[in-house]
Amino acid sequence: MNPYTGELMMLAQEQPAPDDFELVSKKLQAAARQELAGRERAVVDLSAPTPLAEWANKRRVILNRKKAKSKAKAKIAAASRRKNRKC
Repeated sequence: MNPYTGELMMLAQEQPAPDDFELVSKKLQAAARQELAGRERAVVDLSAPTPLAEWANKRRVILNRKKAKSKAKAKIAAASRRKNRKC
């Protein structure tokens, strides 16, 4: 499932998930199958109070936190490089 768009896709067991997609946990696989209802793809309403939407919201927070940390580290490193060049 793509936690940013709510797109849900059925994958074969050996098939890796595309870049933007996250694998759904085993607890939520039944809900995912029910949402797909035999189709290859479906879109989950991320504003609905469903377990899949709640999982996607939590996952999005975790992914955004990782991006923010790496961005902050890069900013500090860039400032350090500027300071070292002026010597």
